Amino acid sequence: MIRIINTGGTICGVRDGQNKATIAGKTARDLERFLQNKELEYETAMQILSEDMTPAHWIELAELIAKRSRSSDGIVLTHGTFTMGFTSAALSFMLKDLSVPVVLTGAQLPIEELEHHARTNLLHSIRLAGSDMAEVSVLFAGEPESRYSYFHKGTRVRKSFTWRLDPFRSIGEKPLGKITQDKMEFFTKEYKRKDPERKTRADTRLDERVTVLKIYPGFDPEKIVQASETSKGIIIEGYADGSAPTLKRSVLPAIKKASENGVPVFVASQPQGRVTLTEYKSGIDMLKAGATPLGDMLWETALVKLMWVLGHEKEPDRIKNAMLTNISGEITPQSWTDMDKWGDNLPAEHPATESI
Repeated sequence: MIRIINTGGTICGVRDGQNKATIAGKTARDLERFLQNKELEYETAMQILSEDMTPAHWIELAELIAKRSRSSDGIVLTHGTFTMGFTSAALSFMLKDLSVPVVLTGAQLPIEELEHHARTNLLHSIRLAGSDMAEVSVLFAGEPESRYSYFHKGTRVRKSFTWRLDPFRSIGEKPLGKITQDKMEFFTKEYKRKDPERKTRADTRLDERVTVLKIYPGFDPEKIVQASETSKGIIIEGYADGSAPTLKRSVLPAIKKASENGVPVFVASQPQGRVTLTEYKSGIDMLKAGATPLGDMLWETALVKLMWVLGHEKEPDRIKNAMLTNISGEITPQSWTDMDKWGDNLPAEHPATESI
C-alpha cells in the first residue's frame, strides 16, 4: 500500500479570490478524484506553501514518515517546489534505517489548472514509491504531454529554473533514474534497497543557529564576525572553487577570529562543482585561516546538514569531521575533474523544455 502525504504546495493550491495568487488549499483527499485510485492511502500533514516550510516542519514530517513507513510499502510526499530540495535533504539525514521509498513531488501549477503535468508527477511518484529503492528522492516530469520523469537523490537536487515544468536538476552526479510510460530505468546500482525488516526511525535533533553568507564584490567581512557571535556554524558561498577576497576587504581575519572562537567556517561554491581551496592562493590562505571546504556538497544541503550535525556534535573538530563524512550521498570522495562531466546532469536526450 502506497501512502500519499500532503504538505500543501502549488500542486494542491487554489487561487485567492481577491488577487488570483496561489495559496494552499486542497487536502490529500482532494487528489483522489484526479488519481482515481482507491487503493492508496491519503493523509494531510499540513497545508502551507513551501516558502513557509521551517525546520520544525521537517521534524514533524520525519517523525510522521518514520511512523507511517511501518504500515506502508512506499510514501509519496506532495510538497511545494521552492524548498523541496531543503526538505528532501533534511529527510535524507533524519530518516535512519529507511525501509521504504520516500518520493517528493509537486507541480508548477495547481492540479486543476494543469492536470496532466501534476497527475503525471503523482502517477510516476506512486510507481517509484512501489519500487525496491529505499531512498529519499525528488521526482518531476517535463512538458505536459511528456511521458517521462527523472528522479533525483534527495541530497543532490536543486530547483534550477523558476517556471519550467521540469525545474529540478541533479547537481554533482547524474539522476538516480528515469520513468517512462513503459519502464523504470535506474542510472545507478548504488542505492539502498527496500527492506521491511528494517525499522525506520527519525533522528530529528537540529540546531538552527547556522548562517549562510554569499560572497560578492564589495562583501563586508564584518558580516562573518557578526555571524560568529550568534551562530554555531557558518557556510560561505564562495566564487567557483570557493575563493573569497583576501586582499582589500580580506575575509581572512574574520575567518580566523570565528574559528578561534569555536565557530567552524565551511565553504561551498556558488556554481556547481567541487570546492578544494587549493587552486588559488586566496583559497590556500582561507584554509590556513581555518576555513573547511565542502567538496561538491550543495550549499542548500550543507545548510541542512550543518543544522543536523550541530544537533549531535558540539566540538569544532567533531563538527568538521561530521560535515566531511558522507552520510547520505551528499558529498563525493573523488577528484574534482570528474564532477562536471554531466553538464546539467541529465542524459543527452533530455529535451529543452520551454517555460510555460
